[in-house]
Amino acid sequence: MNIDVVRIHFKDSHGDDEYSYKYLPFQYCCEYLKNCPVISFGTECNTIVDDDGYLNETDVELPHFSISWDEPIPYEDDTWSYYSKITHCPFCGASININVVKEEDMTSQYATMNKLRDSKNEIRRKTDSLKEKDKLNEEIRELDEKINGLWNFGEYNVE
Repeated sequence: MNIDVVRIHFKDSHGDDEYSYKYLPFQYCCEYLKNCPVISFGTECNTIVDDDGYLNETDVELPHFSISWDEPIPYEDDTWSYYSKITHCPFCGASININVVKEEDMTSQYATMNKLRDSKNEIRRKTDSLKEKDKLNEEIRELDEKINGLWNFGEYNVE
């Protein structure tokens, strides 16, 4: 099973390089993998345990399929989620390959959206008109969705 992803590059508000990934539509190797509640495709990486017990940088960055489970935290009424990366389907044995097919630099778009959001927010703070505030709130919300869309893992959409 081959999954193609697009690597999105941008600089955050501190000037640091950031990356996110968007996947292109793909076919699951089998229905069991698609419907399994404990296997997910994503970028969860708070704990990834490889067969050799090590975590490498590529594992953290690239999207992957992982098996997840929760374990209770001693002396607390909470659990901690663990993720173990898988490279083959546990049901049909198909190899899972993640391929970065292209990289898009969204640095200028990200900076433009952030500046626009900040200017609209400043205008909103200074206005007395409730209609104008509502309109600006809606525009800021739409910008926030676009900005968050750069950060969040998801399906690749051509705009």
